[in-house]
Amino acid sequence: MASENGKYVSIDNASNADVTNATYTDWGSNATVDVPSWATKARLVVSLTNISGVSAVAVSNIRTVIGSNTGKEIRHVSNTDAHSQPLTYSDEIILSATGTQIIKLQAKRDSGGGALRANGGGVLLGANFSFFIVFLP
Repeated sequence: MASENGKYVSIDNASNADVTNATYTDWGSNATVDVPSWATKARLVVSLTNISGVSAVAVSNIRTVIGSNTGKEIRHVSNTDAHSQPLTYSDEIILSATGTQIIKLQAKRDSGGGALRANGGGVLLGANFSFFIVFLP
């Protein structure tokens, strides 16, 4: 079985990105990843750091997108008094295209009056979205 292990993609957010919409929207910055021609799916571990709640409690859903292919929904509850809430999850995404693809996070707020925030501020203080990807045939 062919596989390409160990692709690591990291996105550092330079400015605050708040999740307040009831529909999925791109959250934070985007990056690209080269999907091998033989790959039909991607297994990945997603790590989010320096995310926090703003204003009030918010229940949000987060998902990973590679090209036009969407991963599973991850439910997240953010509190206003909790700073830097790290989140790590795994996913498997069926791929429909190869070559250079955009990888990004999308998020939406399901309930609550607050927002989930990717904190801005550069590499050291800003939010970091990391993707560790293994492509499979």
